[in-house]
Amino acid sequence: MSELENRAKLIADETTEKINEEATKINQQIDTYNALFLNYINVVDLYEKYKRENAELFIELKDETNDVLTNERKTYYEDQQIDSLKFYYYYFLVTVYIICVMSFGIFSLLYPSQSTTIIKTVIFILLIALPFISTFILGVIIYLIYELYNLLPKNVYR
Repeated sequence: MSELENRAKLIADETTEKINEEATKINQQIDTYNALFLNYINVVDLYEKYKRENAELFIELKDETNDVLTNERKTYYEDQQIDSLKFYYYYFLVTVYIICVMSFGIFSLLYPSQSTTIIKTVIFILLIALPFISTFILGVIIYLIYELYNLLPKNVYR
């Protein structure tokens, strides 16, 4: 009987060893599964986060595109109005210019004055040249005003 007992004990030990090995393998597989499941959950969370961010970015892009289209339309209408204003500006400028030059020419011929013809000619030439040089003169005046403003102290305690 002892031979049967030894044999039974040997079979029981082998079976216990196999069960322990299989239990160890199962525990390792469970740990691997848990790690993979946690990784899967993180990937799904990351996917959801990217999905939300893409939706928000799409909305922002759509808003920016609408802003660009609105700005282009606005610019078009502003340019249209500027062209209209330039037309009126030139119309009034030419009208006033012609009236002033003609008035000066007529009044200088009709009414006697203390001025010589050279002074009258210089004034007449300046009146003719005034519309062409007036923007330059205005630019110089504005530049000088800015330079004078920059000379003022920025800080009272300086």
